Amino acid sequence: MFTLAYRVFAVAGVLILLPGDLTGFHRDAFAEVRHYAKTVAFEPGGHLDIETGRGSIELSSWDRNEVEIVARIESPFEINPDYASKIVTALSIEVEGSGRSLRIRSDYDEIPSYKRWFISIRHIPYVHYEIRTPRRIHLDLDVRHTDTRIQDVEGAIRINAHYSEVTGTDWTGLTRLDLDHGTLRLTELEGAVELDARHADVRMEATQLSGDTRIRAHRGQTVLYLPRHQGLDLYSDVRHQSDLDSDFEISTQVSQRDEGIIAGTINGGGSLLELRGDHTRFRLRRSDP
Repeated sequence: MFTLAYRVFAVAGVLILLPGDLTGFHRDAFAEVRHYAKTVAFEPGGHLDIETGRGSIELSSWDRNEVEIVARIESPFEINPDYASKIVTALSIEVEGSGRSLRIRSDYDEIPSYKRWFISIRHIPYVHYEIRTPRRIHLDLDVRHTDTRIQDVEGAIRINAHYSEVTGTDWTGLTRLDLDHGTLRLTELEGAVELDARHADVRMEATQLSGDTRIRAHRGQTVLYLPRHQGLDLYSDVRHQSDLDSDFEISTQVSQRDEGIIAGTINGGGSLLELRGDHTRFRLRRSDP
């Protein structure tokens, strides 16, 4: 009886002590890297669509009628070197179109998984892009878990970002952003903004709001810096445990502060600034002393 019990315990000990060996993986600090580069003819004012899921994007403009795409595909650290090589090789960067319309997409469909015990495990590589485009562009960006920086662009910009940090400088035109769990930092912004932010920390510095701007925010903080003489028609709805603090004097037309609604003008009026919040702090700040 004692012998049988000892044998059962010994087998169980092997299963507990050696689970990593069942995969055949030797763990080490290791990252497999593959590089990608392509240049495509592209007309100023054309439409560029980018979709990627994990990594980073650095996009800036130049004076050529081309889009240059440089990417570094990198495996996570501390996975089996053979598997790291497989997933880096399996990730595909799709570049389709040219001229007036171009699409760049990280394709993860062929990335293999491996079995550990009875569980299928799949690691996704990082893709770090450096992209240069003409300054005038219509940009459509869909990113997840991707830190994104965009500089010196003019045109319509649409960004759909999840669990990402978006930063930018010198944007001119209409900007549409849908931000879910992340941060937004914009400077030298000129034009109009439509922003829907959830669980986000937002800071925007505008040189001029020249079109209607609408901001809807849920659980977070939104700080908007504006020139001292910026004229606006303001409508704010901060009824749902939100608040508005402004450095600007608001010439109130309608005030229901107890209910969280304030409507009026700033510096004699101008483009519409609409703020709607739910558990959100709005701050209007002067960008100059």
